[in-house]
Order: sequence, then C-alpha cells, then structure tokens
Amino acid sequence: MTRAIIKNGKAEPLPLLPPDWPEGTEVQLEKLSQPEGNGVLTKALDVWKAELEALAAEIDPEDDERVAQALALIRKEAKEIGRQEKT
Repeated sequence: MTRAIIKNGKAEPLPLLPPDWPEGTEVQLEKLSQPEGNGVLTKALDVWKAELEALAAEIDPEDDERVAQALALIRKEAKEIGRQEKT
C-alpha cells in the first residue's frame, strides 16, 4: 500500500509512487488516525527498526568473524595486485 503525508495542502507519497501509476492515475486517499510526532514517517521508521532488529538477532555471531576475515583477505589481495601493477 502506498502511503502519503499532507504537506502544503498536497499529498506527498512516502516513498515515491509505483512506476506502474502513470500521470493522471486516479487514487483514493483515506485519513489515518491522528499522527503522533512525525506521523506516518515515524511509524514507518519504527516498523523498519523492529524488522531490522529482529533480523539482526538471527545473525550467527561467528558470521561477524567470517566477514572480518574475508575483508582482511580481500584487502591483502588488493594490495598485492596494486603492487604488481606498479612493477
């Protein structure tokens, strides 16, 4: 569902409208409950944050170490390639 916020008397979509909605497409807007704080944007960020935290909790702590080792290897190989190109 596309959401929007009213600014200066116009509905501004959050985020941008779907590409399959060409200019002139008629849509229907319904008012949500009174927004708190920053309204719709705050609620969307809260949902996103909760989803992100839930996903992060599922990450195996050993994955951090594997990623760190892989990055170290990539950096080492990149330096070696750079040295070879200079000679």
